Amino acid sequence: MFSCPNCGIQLEGDESYCPKCGQKQTEKPSADYTDQKDSSRADVVKSDRIDQLFRGKQFFANKQNIFLTALLIFLVISVFVFAGIKIFGKPAQDSFAHEKRADSVISDVSSNHTIVGLFPLTGPLDKYGENSGEAALLAASDVNEWLKSEGKNWRLNLEIADTKTDGYVCQREMQSWLNEGVKLFAGPQASGAVLQCLSFANVNQILFISPSSTSPALAIEDDWLFRFCVDDLIQSLAIAGVVEDIGVEHLIMGWRGDAWGDGLHAATAASASELGVNINKTWDIRYDPTQNNFRTEVKLLDGYVTDLVNQDVALNKIGFCLIAFGEAASFLAEAAKYPQLGQIAWIGSDGTAFSEFLKSDSIASKFASEVKYINPMSRVGILGEQSKHKRVKNHIRLT
Repeated sequence: MFSCPNCGIQLEGDESYCPKCGQKQTEKPSADYTDQKDSSRADVVKSDRIDQLFRGKQFFANKQNIFLTALLIFLVISVFVFAGIKIFGKPAQDSFAHEKRADSVISDVSSNHTIVGLFPLTGPLDKYGENSGEAALLAASDVNEWLKSEGKNWRLNLEIADTKTDGYVCQREMQSWLNEGVKLFAGPQASGAVLQCLSFANVNQILFISPSSTSPALAIEDDWLFRFCVDDLIQSLAIAGVVEDIGVEHLIMGWRGDAWGDGLHAATAASASELGVNINKTWDIRYDPTQNNFRTEVKLLDGYVTDLVNQDVALNKIGFCLIAFGEAASFLAEAAKYPQLGQIAWIGSDGTAFSEFLKSDSIASKFASEVKYINPMSRVGILGEQSKHKRVKNHIRLT
């Protein structure tokens, strides 16, 4: 038996990919293997996957066409997600009605080719999913218009499946569409769902591109996953920098216990510690991602703050970093019941930046405003003249 070089679990020796993290396994792994690798490179140096996916198949006359098509769709989605745009309109079931699909009126072509968008239309990331779905539909429409203008005899069929912000649901959707012959997917968005699908995708050579997954644990070389966002090793530096800038000397950390939360927590704790911030790991608050009642967790947090105060630490030198999605609203609403928790610093992440869940909860939003709940967010850089950013943003607002 030997260990997976990426996550360390014991393997029998005959697995092609690790069943836990999806890392490709070599026949004779080196005993001194280290995973100190360039995580960005791991997500982009995989062009051979495209050749492997279409080699020997009469899928397209020019196999590059599908990858370029997919890239256009994923880039539109990624620009949208990366910019942090969140414009909320009609319910998801209305937004993705059959008549709105980009392929619904195509009848004068010889074939359609399907890409499936695995987006969270329900659950704690539903607003991100709705917006990504609309962006994907716009991109697919643009692609089909281009194909028509070029006289091509095929069109893109974009299907959108609701992952419910649940990794198991996402994997079932991927399995179901694979049975229909689909081997190219946009999404999923959350790192936890990506991790759930990774081993299955690797074994079945399914190419999937996530517009927003950022867990450092998923930066694995030679797999079938592409990601368009920088991973959370970068975000952790931003969070740690905020902690230092606002004068926090003691940082307590709370996070959702999934691939994304675990990865960002570990990176942030390491980055903050390097800046001299004190982090007591025995005070870590890791919670079930599915829960919405945080009475126990908030009571623990208040107790930890009391312990620091009893050590003569001033409240303005104490910070709490909450790494969460929409459930942060319930956490903050509960925290509002404890007076001293309103006097410490609160720091979040891109998971709660511009959160509609926080905005719609009057107690949580008031508390977030009072404590100046800071949430870092990656943004689009300088936009060139050819950028479609404004067009996509306006399209989402109108749908």
